Amino acid sequence: MRSTKKMLILGCVLIALGVGLFAGAIGLNDWKIEGLDGEVYNMNKFEINEGFESVVINTDTADIAIMPSENGNCIVECRDLTKITHTAEVKNGVLEIRVVDERKWYEKLISFASPGIKVYLPDAEYKGLKIDEATGDVDIEGGLTFKDINIDLSTGDVKMDTTFADNVNIDVTTGDVWLKELFCNNKLCINVTTGDTELSNVKCLELESDGSTGEIEMNHVIAYNNMFLKRTTGDIDLKQCDADTLSIQSTTGSVHGTLLSEKIFDADATTGSVHVPNTKNGGVCKIRTTTGSIWFSYVND
Repeated sequence: MRSTKKMLILGCVLIALGVGLFAGAIGLNDWKIEGLDGEVYNMNKFEINEGFESVVINTDTADIAIMPSENGNCIVECRDLTKITHTAEVKNGVLEIRVVDERKWYEKLISFASPGIKVYLPDAEYKGLKIDEATGDVDIEGGLTFKDINIDLSTGDVKMDTTFADNVNIDVTTGDVWLKELFCNNKLCINVTTGDTELSNVKCLELESDGSTGEIEMNHVIAYNNMFLKRTTGDIDLKQCDADTLSIQSTTGSVHGTLLSEKIFDADATTGSVHVPNTKNGGVCKIRTTTGSIWFSYVND
């Protein structure tokens, strides 16, 4: 017993020592995790002179930023490491940006590396944007137009501001999604396993958002046909939103909102109160929650 007790005490001391050394290292590094592994970053710049209609980005770990070019030239800037680099080239009308990871398997076990990719696109209408990566944030800025946008992300946040598209599909396992000033001519689809979703000033033909754990908040969002929202755990909040028909489901969480036009409400909460307008005009607004309250009104009320 004494021997076991001594080993437990020694283990606790070693853990505390490791935590202290780690905290000290972060403090000496201006409280940044990046750079603790001694990696040196290299800035690689690609000037794309060939024409292209679509953009494909396939990487493992990198923060991705896509923005309009100020001078009309297409530039790709990569914040690379010695053994993690990226290529950028045009193939068959597609700008392809891909990772080249030369690390051994054991070098990937513990890494604080934080590569980055910045893409400056000329003002044009592009057929597609496809992003597929494991870990990193995706930020799409100001005034770009795509026919189709597809983002598949394992861990990281997605931000999109003032973007025009026909179809948008976002699939995130763990992370938050922020969409602002998004104009989608057809369908907007957002799937988030764990994370919050926030939409502001968004217009689309159809909206579908499915999620397991996390809240969804929408401000001034209009789906001209159908709106489908589903959460397993998390509140759903709509402010000054509208659609021809709405279907909202929540297992654990409240559903609150204000709508711009009258609806025929079909609302039920297994455990929780229900307060909805008793109007008989407009499309159907079907709301179901197991545990949580339902409260809806109209903007002019």
